[in-house]
Amino acid sequence: MQECTIILVDDHALYREGVRKVLEESKLSLPVIAECANARELFDALENGNAPDLILLDIILPDMSGIEIASHLKTNYPRIKIIMLSSEVSPDFVEELLAIDVEGYLSKLARKEDLEKAIRSVINGDHFYGESVAKIIRDVSLAKKAEFQSHRRFRGSREKEILTAREEEIVSLLCEGLQAKEVADKLGVSPRTVETHKANILKKLGFNNMIELVRYAFKMGIVEL
Repeated sequence: MQECTIILVDDHALYREGVRKVLEESKLSLPVIAECANARELFDALENGNAPDLILLDIILPDMSGIEIASHLKTNYPRIKIIMLSSEVSPDFVEELLAIDVEGYLSKLARKEDLEKAIRSVINGDHFYGESVAKIIRDVSLAKKAEFQSHRRFRGSREKEILTAREEEIVSLLCEGLQAKEVADKLGVSPRTVETHKANILKKLGFNNMIELVRYAFKMGIVEL
């Protein structure tokens, strides 16, 4: 993976120090170019030309919420990728997270290996969400599926037929959080083949990202709890 510049945004200096240490000790090239304790410091850093590849952003800050900051960044700095950091999640938070297409979420209780995996996934163009967010996505998707079950019975059977058996298998594995190489190892194919299938699936369904595909998979019953 190429070098990835990072800005840490969290109002707890001790937490920032811990994350910085993990990044500095990582085998990946992850230089921290700035640390910010609030939204104002972050915006000042960006206006001064310190635009990173990735921002690790706390959900709760003293002057503005992480969701508000992320929404502002997506509008004004669309090239910058974002991983949200929080100790707790709720359905409302997940809905907002998905609505603005934030690339990742990581619990503050995660291991350093998870932090590296999240960064690697996001920088490589994938989305990364922890199990807590994945569970909420499943619950919300299943609730919506039940609510509109009668309407979708006919339409759903036709939509599901759009994907081949192999494509459904790949979708199922991707929804488990596996990366392309891990899916390739399970299926005995090359990572490039998996990436090609993934791109074709997104194009076939008219989706732009994995979040839309995950919602579709649970809605259509390709993936079950």
